[in-house]
Parts: sequence; structure tokens; C-alpha cells
Amino acid sequence: MRRHKNTVGIFRHYFFILTTLVLFCLSVASLSLLLLMSSYWYADLQAELLNNNSRLSEILQNVQTIDDKSSLWIKRTAEQIASSASSVIFVADANGYIIICSDDTAENTVICSDHAGTFFQKETLTAIADSTDGYCYRGNIDVDQNGEKYFFAGTLCHNNNNEQYFIISVQNFRAGFQPYIKPYIKMMLIAVCIAVILAFFSSWAATYRIVRPLKKMAEATKHYANGDFKYRIREYSHFTEFYDLTDAFNKMAKKLEVNESSRKNFVANVSHELKTPMTTISGFIDGILDGTIQPEEEEHYLRIVSDVVKHLSELVISMLNVSKIEAGKVELEFSEVSFDQTIIHTIIGFEKTITEKDIDVLGLDKLENITIRADEALLRQIIYNLIDNAVKFTHIGGILKFELYEEKNNAVFVISNSGSVIAPEELENIFERFYKIDKSRGLDSSSFGLGLHIVKSIVEMHGGDIKAVSKDNQTKFIVKLPL
Repeated sequence: MRRHKNTVGIFRHYFFILTTLVLFCLSVASLSLLLLMSSYWYADLQAELLNNNSRLSEILQNVQTIDDKSSLWIKRTAEQIASSASSVIFVADANGYIIICSDDTAENTVICSDHAGTFFQKETLTAIADSTDGYCYRGNIDVDQNGEKYFFAGTLCHNNNNEQYFIISVQNFRAGFQPYIKPYIKMMLIAVCIAVILAFFSSWAATYRIVRPLKKMAEATKHYANGDFKYRIREYSHFTEFYDLTDAFNKMAKKLEVNESSRKNFVANVSHELKTPMTTISGFIDGILDGTIQPEEEEHYLRIVSDVVKHLSELVISMLNVSKIEAGKVELEFSEVSFDQTIIHTIIGFEKTITEKDIDVLGLDKLENITIRADEALLRQIIYNLIDNAVKFTHIGGILKFELYEEKNNAVFVISNSGSVIAPEELENIFERFYKIDKSRGLDSSSFGLGLHIVKSIVEMHGGDIKAVSKDNQTKFIVKLPL
């Protein structure tokens, strides 16, 4: 059988699912960690930049005016303060023009400029002036000049003459947070590789434990396909579902083995049952046709042939009944049936045989008056077959005993007869089709070995149970049928 083009191995399927799930969870966790880390880092940076602004503001408050001499000193102080945060500190006047910059090379690349000098935009100054604890911003300072990203912290202060100044600290995003991103990404890539490797081995281990029992079952089905129903799966999985499946598989195999054995026995027994009478019929007819049998003897042998044909007809009818029952084609017609009266009416038909064998019948006067819901015709067949079987194997002058009583919502019918005991190993098989114990073949050559099988099938159709017990020179059949 060719595989479908869309067939996917279990390992590939589980590896893909597990790897995708691990990578998704790892990505979510990494992104969450990155956002959390950047949030904490930005909060610390804001606090540090505002603190640097406050330190420089304390110095400016003690300055009368910013001239060439004082601006040089203030610039050096700003350089020292800015170096701790890898930032640039600007001091601007009330109009936003820059007076002092801790790093001259950064001045023209960060701030707006014109012919009068470099300056901060009015919107920025207004935001700083309106803020009580300092103004912080993250993004572009001058969107018209370039797209660089900056961390920005501004503070308003006054000198000793109450002149207004703006202290602004700026840190480039690349110089601040971006250096941490590359090691972080590298660490995440290593984690992803480790996760993929772990997912591979985890998928392999999980798949192996799942596929192994399936392979055993596939191997078992090949044996069954070749007619070998003795093969069993010896290894059980630790997974409950596979354990149950393996157990069910073995039970199925056992049932198939029994059915196959039953089928073979059925064919062998049918062949055996048909071979002898067919040979008899053929022999007598050929004898009549070729003149071996004298004309005055023809009627005698034709009567024998007639009896054999009737015997075969009974065999065919019994086999048809078994087939209908096993195929589920027999529909039960339930009605209220008097169990005790059915027993009494049925045993009347055996009066001649019972009298000839001088059998003592006991218990009929002690039967309980019990009514059950059952198919009356099939119930009568159960009783008839059991009585017929018991009468056949009761020795001359023996005992046939009947019991009928109610027990736990069941009607219990017991029929026992005296005679030879059935061996335990044979007792287990007496309800099988065509099964005959060795003694019965000698005592009753007309038996087909189907009567007890039919009885068991009908009892089970009614939801009941039947068992046989044989000991102390007595064989007993116990039938339980729901009320």
C-alpha cells in the first residue's frame, strides 16, 4: 500500500509542534524580559540624568553671572558630571541659546542651529519650564535635522541674580541602551539553540515511547493477516491509553484464535457429520442400482436411506438455527411466560423415553410459581434441549431432578441427572459447536453437538447465564434468566 503524499511521521509532527511551542514561549518571555529591562533601565537613566542636572543647578545658583571665566569652570564641572552617565550636558539661556556644552562635538549634531548660534526649540523650553520635577523625553530632539534617538532630561534653574537658565542632559540611544542589545540577542540565540536541541531529544523520546507499541501492533496485524492468531504483544506501554489498547489487542487476538479454531473445528465436524451418512446413502443407492441389493431387500435399505436423510435434515436445520442466532437474525418476541408450567408441559414429551429407561423424576412438585418476560418458543427450546441431553445420558434406573426458584431478580432453573461424571477439561468445552465428549459419541451417535451451544446462545440473548457442574456421579446445568 502506497503512502499518501500528505503523510507525516509522528516524530516530525511532534518535533514541529514542540519546537514551535518552545520557540513561541521563549520569544514571548524574551520580549517581556527585554521590555521590562528597558523600562527599568530608562527609569534609572532618567533619575541619573535629572540628578546630574540638579548637581549642576546647585553650582549655577551660586554664580552671579556667567562670563568667560565662570563658563570655563562650569563647563569642566559639566564634563565631569556628564561622564558618569555617558551623556552631554547643555546650559542654555532663557531664549534657548546654548551657553555651555560639555562636549562641543555633539552640539551641532543634536540641537537646532542658525546664523546666531545653536539653540533649543521654544516648545522644549516651555515643557521644561512647566515641569516641577524636571522634564524627560525619549525620541527625536530635532526631527528636521536627523532621525537620531535620544534620552533627554531638562531642568529649569536660576543663578544668584535670579537669571533663568536651562540645564539639559542628553544621551544618545546607541551610546546608552543599544550596546546591551547585542549581548542580549546573542544570549537569546544560544537559548534558542539549546531549546531546539532539547525539543529534538524530547520529541524523539516521546515519539519512541508512542511509536514502539504501535509498531508492535503493526507487527501483530501482519501475523494475523497471515492466519497466525497465536501471536501476542508481550510489552505493555506505561501510558494508560496504550496499555488498555494493547490489552484489548491481545484479547481480540485471543478471540480471533478461538474463532479460527472454532471455524476449523466447525468445518471438520460438519465434514465428519456429513461424510458417514452421505457414504451410507451413496452405498445403498449404488447397491440398488447395480443389483448388489436384491429387489426384496430394497424397501429395507430405502427406509435406512430415508432415516439418514432425515438425520441430515435435522443437522442442516440445527446449523441454520445456529447461524441465525450468531448472525443476530433471531428477533425475540417477549411476553409473560409461566416458567414452571413450561417445564411441566415440555417434560411430558419425554414420558415414553423416561418410562423405558425407568428414570425417577424428582422436584416437579416443588417448582416455584415464577413468571418471566421471555420469548416463549425459545424458552421452551432451552428446556427441551436440556431435558433431552439429561435423559440421553442418565443411566437406566437413574435420577432426573428439577429445581426452579427466585434469586436476586433472577429465575434459576436447575436440571441434574445421575450418571458418568464429565471431566473438568471437557466441561469447559461442552457449550462449543459440534463438541462431543468421547463417552457421548458411544452413547448417542445421533447427537450433533449443537444442542448445548444453541441453549447457551438463547440464554445469553435473554441476558442470562448458564453453567455446568459435574461431580459425585451427578451432572447439573444451572440456568439464570432475568425476571
